[in-house]
Amino acid sequence: AFVRAVDGWCDAGLAAVWEGEHCTWSQEAGVARDPKAAAAKRYVGSPGMNAISKGLLEGVTAARYRTRAVARRRRSSKQGAAIGWTLEHGKTGEHLGEFDFLICSDKTAAARFRNDLDRTLKGFVEPASGVPSAPSLALMVATTSTNLGALSSLLLDGHPHFSWISRDDSKPGRGRDDGNECWVAH
Repeated sequence: AFVRAVDGWCDAGLAAVWEGEHCTWSQEAGVARDPKAAAAKRYVGSPGMNAISKGLLEGVTAARYRTRAVARRRRSSKQGAAIGWTLEHGKTGEHLGEFDFLICSDKTAAARFRNDLDRTLKGFVEPASGVPSAPSLALMVATTSTNLGALSSLLLDGHPHFSWISRDDSKPGRGRDDGNECWVAH
């Protein structure tokens, strides 16, 4: 079922196969072609990583806010039944709107601080909390040249700070015409 979904995203122009020079690095061996690269296809959202989400939401009335500092309150009917969400900006208090559904990208990391969540989510929160995850940051750097040639991605084995870097402009739909390369490190 998932393969059919990905094929549909590709057909709709929401995702594409990321061809390129995918390599590995270790302190002992240095840089080498990833032995798994030839046998595995790598798919990315195209033109950006949010293309699939945008495509899935096509035709759905949705609001998107570029702030993580949003206070959420659950609205209730006069009978006490939950009916939706009121969103306010966490810093300014600005009213952002009334919504029937709220989708958050936070798996469970902030759940213990969230008194607004309906505790009936235990069917999701408890299983999801068993999935290991580690807080991480992504760094994007634009540079005129790295002298790394056609390298598209580099899996870093044993690096003390990063696990993977990729040249974002090597991905389908993300080419640049300003001469810069964009690198993302995780």
